[in-house]
Amino acid sequence: MALAPTSTEPQLSASKLAIIALHSTAFYVLAYLVMHSVVQLAEVAMSYVFVIPTIMTPSKLQFTIQEHEWRRSAVILIFAIGQTLALLLAGYFFLKLQPASEQRGLKKSFYVWLVIHGCNQFFGAMPADNFVRDGFWCSPRWLFTYSNIPAVGLGFVFAIVCLLIGYKLSLSFLKTCDSISLIRLDNRPTLIWTMIFAPWALGTLVINACKFPVMTILEQTHQLSILLILISLAVGCRYEMHEMTVQAPRRTTLSKKLLGVTLAILIAYRLILQPGIHINPHGYSSYPGREIADKL
Repeated sequence: MALAPTSTEPQLSASKLAIIALHSTAFYVLAYLVMHSVVQLAEVAMSYVFVIPTIMTPSKLQFTIQEHEWRRSAVILIFAIGQTLALLLAGYFFLKLQPASEQRGLKKSFYVWLVIHGCNQFFGAMPADNFVRDGFWCSPRWLFTYSNIPAVGLGFVFAIVCLLIGYKLSLSFLKTCDSISLIRLDNRPTLIWTMIFAPWALGTLVINACKFPVMTILEQTHQLSILLILISLAVGCRYEMHEMTVQAPRRTTLSKKLLGVTLAILIAYRLILQPGIHINPHGYSSYPGREIADKL
C-alpha cells in the first residue's frame, strides 16, 4: 500500500479533479441504468406471468389493464421482484468489490456505484415510494391490506438502513480512490465533493436529459432517496482515517473509452425505449390461462 504524501507536496490540480469527477459521473450513470433496467425487466417478466400487457419506456412501465383486473398476488410480486433482485445484485457486487479494491484501475469504482444504486432500489425506494404511494410501496400495502402502518414502518426502518449502509461503505469507497493526494485526510472534503456529490448532481442531470421530456415523480424521489446513502457515506469518508492507496497507483488520465461507452449506452437506451416496447402476453384478448394466473 502507498501512503499519502505529506502536506508539503503540491495541491491537487483542477484538471485532475475534473477527470476524477467525470469518471465517477460516468459510473454513477452506468450503474443507475443497470439497476433501473434490472428492476424494469424483472417487473416485465413477472407481469408476463400474470398475463398483464406492459409498455416499457425509459421512465416507467405502463400496465395496460383496468384497475379491477389487478389481483392482490400480482401487485405484491410485480412491485417487489425487481427491487429484491437489485438488492441481491448489490450484495454480489459488494463481494466483487472487496478483492477489486486492492487492485489498480477504474473497475472498483463501477462496483461501488452498483452497490449504492442496488441498495437504493430496495432500501431507498421504500421511504421514497411512501410519499408518492406507488412503486415498491404497493407491495407491503397490498400484503397488509388492513392498514398502511406496515408500509410506513418499513419506510422508516429502511431509511435508517440506508444511513447505516452509507456509513459502513465508507472504507470500501475510499479504497476506490487511486489518487495519493486526494485520499489524504486534509483533502477529504475535496474527495467527498469530487467523488460523491458531483457525480450525483451531474449524473442526475444526465439521466434526466436522457429521459426528457418524461420524468416521473417516482424516479425523482428515488434520485433524492439515494442521498440517504450518500450523505452518510460522506460523513464516514470524512472521518475515516484510511489514507493508503494501492501500490504504484496509475497517473490520473481521462478515459475516453469510458465516456464514449457511457454516451453510446445512453443514446441506445433513449432510442430503443423512447417509442415504448409493447409486451403482450400470448392470448391476452381472450385471457386464456387466467384461471391459472389467478391461483398464483
